[in-house]
Amino acid sequence: MIARDQLPPEDRRTNLSLQTARTLVDLLLLRGMEPGRVAARHKAAGVWREPTWGELLLRIKRIGAGLEALGIEPGDRVAIFSATRYEWALANFAIFAVGATAVPIYASNSAEETEYILRDSGAKALFVDDDRAEGRLPGRLARVRQIREGLPELRHLIAFDVPASEDGGWTSLSALEGRGAPLADARPLLLEERAARTRPDDLSYIIYTSGTTGTPRGVMLTHANWTSQARSVTEIKLLGRDDTALLFLPLAHSFALVVFATWLGQGIVVAFAESIEKAVDNAGETRSTVMTVVPRVLEKAFNKVVSDGAAQSGIKGPLFTWAMGQFEEYAAARAAGREHNSVQWALAKRLVFSKVEQKLKARFGGTLREFISGGAPLARKLGYFFETCGFDVCEGYGLSETCAPTHVNLPFPGKTKVGTVGLPWPGVEVRIEEDGEVVLRGPQIMKGYLNRPDETAAVLEPDGWFHTGDVGEVDPEGFLRITD
Repeated sequence: MIARDQLPPEDRRTNLSLQTARTLVDLLLLRGMEPGRVAARHKAAGVWREPTWGELLLRIKRIGAGLEALGIEPGDRVAIFSATRYEWALANFAIFAVGATAVPIYASNSAEETEYILRDSGAKALFVDDDRAEGRLPGRLARVRQIREGLPELRHLIAFDVPASEDGGWTSLSALEGRGAPLADARPLLLEERAARTRPDDLSYIIYTSGTTGTPRGVMLTHANWTSQARSVTEIKLLGRDDTALLFLPLAHSFALVVFATWLGQGIVVAFAESIEKAVDNAGETRSTVMTVVPRVLEKAFNKVVSDGAAQSGIKGPLFTWAMGQFEEYAAARAAGREHNSVQWALAKRLVFSKVEQKLKARFGGTLREFISGGAPLARKLGYFFETCGFDVCEGYGLSETCAPTHVNLPFPGKTKVGTVGLPWPGVEVRIEEDGEVVLRGPQIMKGYLNRPDETAAVLEPDGWFHTGDVGEVDPEGFLRITD
């Protein structure tokens, strides 16, 4: 029998599935098998758009062909310096379509931080979104123009929202797509050709994360790392095929990129929030069912509920304050491993928290059921609060070096324990060293740090065990708790 990676391009979709996909390009082909299915929701010119997979893939092919016309070749590094938005995804997947490696850069990075990443990665092209100033920082295009002379390897600059410059300093995304359109349209099997040449061990992303000295290190992640994550999300049923995931987290963080892997793996809908400030409103507008968050987002929502509740007029304010007192007793008992079934707590849930649940769910649009929390520890009280209000809170654990999650609490009996980061993902092995360090092995562990063999050897054993630097413990049921 001929292996799928030996098939000619026209047969690459033969028996293609999430289980047989070896690369992210394979997953793009898989999504192309449902061209009429809605792929995303994003706002353009004040209107929510719903591009299908057929429309998205057509644009990816054309932008990818435009990159090829610029001279981008397999293995080249192409960076993305942008806020989270739909065009970020188009650029990202177009980079894969030409066999190149994506280098995400935080939208908040200074010119100097951006220069370091572009130089260290050897990026030959850079996508940037706009030139709007943010606080004391100039626009991202302006930041790049400040440093470009010192980056001789950076040959091409593509702007999402800024028209092409007259002096040829940068081109626009629409111009690049227009240049690639006739080339892509003449090659209907462009993605199939790329899938045939992309290997599981090829780099998909280089994600920069701060080291112990504060100098960013480029984490090399492969196509195989991310296809493994896509399969794991499906296997543990963290999200379902009919889910819409609202995304506002920075796409330079591996936590957000897990959403992309799930997007390609399951064909969920990804809704791109306009901004973090508008995320709650956007959840309802896009009919989102799942939201990936960092704990401070939940903390802000909690504090808003508490302040508004206590400020109510008449008897409602004191009643709310009393109910929160009952909640504090309940949370303390839960944290200590005790049951708490007092009459007062039952009354507080019926009189107050039932109404809080109604208001919160309405505030998030009425369809949101689940928060997936990561990036920092979640206070137990927050987990208990949103659980009381009818939301599933799935806290997880992972690092850039592990493509984000290696553990997660799931909203199923016996699969969640507030105060822990959950059970290990499929294929993940856990070892606790004598000093308490958490050591992990699994299919999502990085290839290493770019240009840093000594630092790679210091954390990655020859047999694949990765030293996280975090201290933790595993309880008798297999739940991991990070203690330091």
